[in-house]
Amino acid sequence: MLERFQKVLSELTGEDPGGQRFLLAVSGGLDSVVLLRLFARSGYAFAVAHGNFALRGAESDADERFVHTLAEQSGVPVFSCRFPTQDHARARRISIQMAARDLRYEWLETVRREQGFDWLVTAHHWNDSLETFFINLLRGSGLRGLVGIPPRNDRILRPLNGFTRAALEAFYQEEGLVHREDASNAETYYLRNQIRHLLVPVLRRIQPGFEKQLDRTFHALRGALQIYAHALQNLRQTCVETKDSRVLIHWPRLEEHPAAAAVCFELLAPYGFRPEQAESIWKGRNRQSGQLFFAPDFQLLIDRETFILEKRILKNSLLWVDIDQAGSYELPQGQLSLTYDAGALPPEWPDGGREALVSAEELLFPLLCRPWAPGDFLYPLGMKGKRKKVQDILTDSKIDRFAKDRALVLEHGDGRIIWLIGYRLDERFKLNKDNEQPFGV
Repeated sequence: MLERFQKVLSELTGEDPGGQRFLLAVSGGLDSVVLLRLFARSGYAFAVAHGNFALRGAESDADERFVHTLAEQSGVPVFSCRFPTQDHARARRISIQMAARDLRYEWLETVRREQGFDWLVTAHHWNDSLETFFINLLRGSGLRGLVGIPPRNDRILRPLNGFTRAALEAFYQEEGLVHREDASNAETYYLRNQIRHLLVPVLRRIQPGFEKQLDRTFHALRGALQIYAHALQNLRQTCVETKDSRVLIHWPRLEEHPAAAAVCFELLAPYGFRPEQAESIWKGRNRQSGQLFFAPDFQLLIDRETFILEKRILKNSLLWVDIDQAGSYELPQGQLSLTYDAGALPPEWPDGGREALVSAEELLFPLLCRPWAPGDFLYPLGMKGKRKKVQDILTDSKIDRFAKDRALVLEHGDGRIIWLIGYRLDERFKLNKDNEQPFGV
């Protein structure tokens, strides 16, 4: 097994593992103990990382001590972290299993990156792929969910992916290893354990050696997924455009596709949208524009002939920035820079909405940069002293709802609006022959 493991690891890394540094995720269970021994026997440079999810009281703490002892015996560094798993699950309204997974991988990747390891290695094996296949099949899944656990995902390696649990147990016995057993693994409360203890034994009785047939199915499905991914990439190049911080999906280009709704979901899935949301978005594309849909980190707007995706920034999270002097100020939408020029009028005036020149003599600090609000108004430059509401200016600009929600105003010290940033300057603050001290924003 050791020789085969070394060959697999070399294939996964694409180079000699002897020149790489590995961070091993070790729980203390049989699978991860075997993984640790294989690395130690191979002489590779590695360290151990253990997450304590604090779900089993003293047992969880004993697991952590056990892993520290294993690392010390192997003469390698060990990193550990105690997670507020239950609090995280409640805050995110997700299952304990999902919370543990999220916390674990986020922390492991942080350790890998900060400590300079080339790879993160987990102990997932072939039987984990089998169980994942049935979990996804029973819950409803697309093709991607039926191919098992990939042996490599970015900087994550799973070199035991091609080994069965029986093979790991045989190596464990040969090496005389010891491990910590999580009592919950024997329970049938969780779906994965139900599949492991109830479904798989029945399948073995119905079809002895069914694992070989399923392995062939995995191979065929992975090939189909590669074809699917290639076709999807071509569609993405045709239909998806990244512009500034936005992603634009030009949905009319999909309408002739025989599986347009499925393609729509695949394009939206990386941004956290669920299948049922993608279906509603696709069905609603020809209705009145302006419909909003929300994923945990992104929001989508149906706008004429595009789906517009942006990172979510809640209205009440927009910064109110006090400005008491010239300088640069960070905003969620970008950077606001104010510079003072004591010279004469500039030879050329700004020709775009991203820059404005105002009279420094007219300014009363501190200024305030804030989100616009209903009732805000100004006297737009060029309208001969006529007052106009900010809301109407934004509507006339024919911008989409996202851009309208993110618009900011620069407010004078006495409450008057100097500039609807990026759109219109107030007439009262413009430069003229009588005040020739420009202030650029």
